[in-house]
Amino acid sequence: MAWRRWLSALSGGLLAGDAKSRPATGHKRWGGPGYSEAQLKVASQLEELAERSGYTPALLAIAWVISRPTVASGIIGPESIDELEANVSAANLSLPGDLQAALDEIGKPVVSRWE
Repeated sequence: MAWRRWLSALSGGLLAGDAKSRPATGHKRWGGPGYSEAQLKVASQLEELAERSGYTPALLAIAWVISRPTVASGIIGPESIDELEANVSAANLSLPGDLQAALDEIGKPVVSRWE
């Protein structure tokens, strides 16, 4: 999944599930552009998959990133203790094959702004 090209497992909050309701997330926090249509589409698809599978978008995104064999750790930036506790639980989440495949598919079209 191309999420790994973004700066963190949650892409500056976009994949946390509630970023679209926040006034400044991701690169916008530092005066950069907002998210692209492709990135917003990935976030929407992730939210739909999360709802169908019973997980939060953040849990799926973090679990996917840390399940990659070449990833040593997932970078998260919780804004509260509740977010930290929820995000850390992704370390114990083992993604079933069909869910892993769906996450891989969702991330295919994403192109990073930094490439």
